[in-house]
Amino acid sequence: MLPALLAIGYFVVSEGHLLSADILLTLFQTNYEEIKAYLVEQNMPLWGASVFVLLVLCVALGRLITKLQTPVRHTKCFVFVILFLAYLFIGVLPRHSSCFVLNMIIRVQETLQSYKDYNATKAIRQAHLQELRKVLKTDNAEGLHVLVVGESTTRGHLGAFGYKLDTTPWLSGLLQNPSSKVKTIIYPHAYSSNIATVKSVQFALTEQNQYRDKSLADSYSLTEIASAGGYDTYWISNQKQFNYDDIPITGIANGAAKRNYINDYVGHKTLTTYYDEKLAEYFPKHEAGKKTFIIFHLMGCHAVYIDRYPSSFDFFKDGADQRVNQYDNCVRYNDYVLSLLYQKAAAEPDFMSFTFLSDHGEDPDKGLTHDFSKYTWNMPRIPFVTIFSKKYAQKHQDVVQALQANHKAYWTSDLLYNLMVHVLGVRNISAEDPQLDLASPNYAMTKDMLMVAEGTFYIKDDDIQDPDLE
Repeated sequence: MLPALLAIGYFVVSEGHLLSADILLTLFQTNYEEIKAYLVEQNMPLWGASVFVLLVLCVALGRLITKLQTPVRHTKCFVFVILFLAYLFIGVLPRHSSCFVLNMIIRVQETLQSYKDYNATKAIRQAHLQELRKVLKTDNAEGLHVLVVGESTTRGHLGAFGYKLDTTPWLSGLLQNPSSKVKTIIYPHAYSSNIATVKSVQFALTEQNQYRDKSLADSYSLTEIASAGGYDTYWISNQKQFNYDDIPITGIANGAAKRNYINDYVGHKTLTTYYDEKLAEYFPKHEAGKKTFIIFHLMGCHAVYIDRYPSSFDFFKDGADQRVNQYDNCVRYNDYVLSLLYQKAAAEPDFMSFTFLSDHGEDPDKGLTHDFSKYTWNMPRIPFVTIFSKKYAQKHQDVVQALQANHKAYWTSDLLYNLMVHVLGVRNISAEDPQLDLASPNYAMTKDMLMVAEGTFYIKDDDIQDPDLE
């Protein structure tokens, strides 16, 4: 009865929301400090009262059962067991697919097994990549490409995307300067494929997506395919390094030739040794004439927000909701971090591209983080930005023109792999699909087709409309 009690208990403490497999999976992918940070955002008096009531009920039920116990003959026990088993096989098991708790447990088990399979098949993928190296081609894409993966940043709080406050002075400045030496494109209809970090990053940085039937175990990661295409690959992170290998992010990071985790709280805390700006000091030296691909993984706007930025970024104080003020300060600091990383990249003579997106968003306006049981559309609505150097735009006019033409198209982050492979200029990859590639004139995904959390939610049902951004 414990799984059922867990589901009932969560329904009570979450004020009428259902427990889901995605919430349980988050528990397998987190640590005590992150759980603590989550609880800080909850209605703790209600949680405490609910736990107390459940404990009292369990004790009362136990005492009642003890009082009702009476000696029974073996024959009666035997008859009861036979009838009970008959009921299970005839009345219960044929209907197991309609059991909410059982389906939730099965989904958790299947997902965790897929994580193990992904790491177990690494050697097979590497062998295939060795064969791929013989046919992979790059479209004269020598140079530096940077991908920045943010954390918990919702598009609705970025000034560059129409927010009421100036939370993005750097990005807004790029957009307002048409004479700039770079081409900056923002995408007002970008969504995360999931609102859990592990699932979202897993889908964004691997060949797997929600629209084609391909298992995680059989999917190349972006780091693997870039390495096979001749790129020097880097993974530089301010997130904690998972101290176990069954998480896909670990496998994706390990696909990079060089890795650097600057967060000393390895596998234990959501605190960080440094603020995200420290990542700029670890920007690797790019060798001119070589192909270099760097992925930065930010701590971003992960709750608790006030822990994510220095006091010098305490810009917004006038709002009635202090929590929203802190989130806006965090977004503005995130814009500053992006400016530092971009300046490092743009200073290189053969800089090519700079891409930023967040793993998912949050809903600070409603006092929510990214909880599946309390889903709102602010949670998957993410910022997505591409910046191309003048040199890249001249060499790859087709890519930049297609992205400009598609910048108002609806898109989910699990299609990032398709876009980045195109931007990196890697060709002759198996199962290339222009219909899923935003950088292709043949991109064909529409709002009606796109989804979040593998069909749990559909983008067409989004109840908030974006401003008409040019």
